[in-house]
Amino acid sequence: MAAKVQIKNDSIYNFGGFYFCIDHFRKSGLAELTDNTLGIRGVLATYSYSEIVESMMQIFMTGGSRIEDAKRLSAQFSEKTQGYKLCSPDTILKMLSDQAAMDTFVDTKEGRSYKFNINSRLDKILIDGLIKTGQVDTNI
Repeated sequence: MAAKVQIKNDSIYNFGGFYFCIDHFRKSGLAELTDNTLGIRGVLATYSYSEIVESMMQIFMTGGSRIEDAKRLSAQFSEKTQGYKLCSPDTILKMLSDQAAMDTFVDTKEGRSYKFNINSRLDKILIDGLIKTGQVDTNI
């Protein structure tokens, strides 16, 4: 039985698997969709919306359970990982609060009260992302 061995010159980094996921996020057009839908964060902003989403992906794909785990991850994040950014928990939380939408309350005739949270821009990203990745048939 012969085994095939492939020699690679690429460096291997901690948590190498999430770089593949981030690359797929970019190549699929979802990063561009995110930035185009949400717009530019501002002239002084260091991170785009898609880079903040990538930071959230890095946190949760490496076992983090909350945004503050970015601090733990940054201690292991290497400068050798060119092309990948990890922003601070404050940046992520600021972006999330900026994207928040007001709640809508609806009272029924039966006396029940329901609370909805409709965020049109984030809903657009979800729907357009499903279409872009071929998960929804638009020919129905």
